[in-house]
Amino acid sequence: MVRTNPFIRSSLILSLVLILVIPATYSREETGQEFSKFLSKCTAKTDYDPNNANVTDEYTLAKGERDFLDCAYKGIENNIIPESYIPNQYKKLIKSHRKWTNEVEKKILTRSKRRSLTLTVIGKLKISDEQQKELLIRQMELSREIMMEDVRKKQLHRMMQPRINYNAMRGALR
Repeated sequence: MVRTNPFIRSSLILSLVLILVIPATYSREETGQEFSKFLSKCTAKTDYDPNNANVTDEYTLAKGERDFLDCAYKGIENNIIPESYIPNQYKKLIKSHRKWTNEVEKKILTRSKRRSLTLTVIGKLKISDEQQKELLIRQMELSREIMMEDVRKKQLHRMMQPRINYNAMRGALR
């Protein structure tokens, strides 16, 4: 095994951590843009536009709405969940939304109530995702501090060890 300087080793580990975290924080905006583009493709594919749906009955799905939603769920699974710090909660949102959509068809839930529930959950998910991100960053900063302290202790320990000149000892033993 190749021995490396502990400071270099810890710097490499820190660099790796930063490489893994920083792209995740910058890609949030890109993820939102990709998802919006994906939803536009869903609209084109299904002829359903959620922003311009003319549905008078609160208990009826619009033509193409179910296909649009299935497409949107795939977009969440492919674009948002991989970038999220709380993927299971997004999966639960999809499951809940499917249930609410079925309830609209069964005339148990209104479209506006489904929208209200969905927006409430999405708001909570955004907050929770951000909190999870902050927690992860704090944990990594703490790990970095602990690692750097460990490196300092090892370096101090080496400095305190007596230096033995083995070449001088060889000469004295002859």
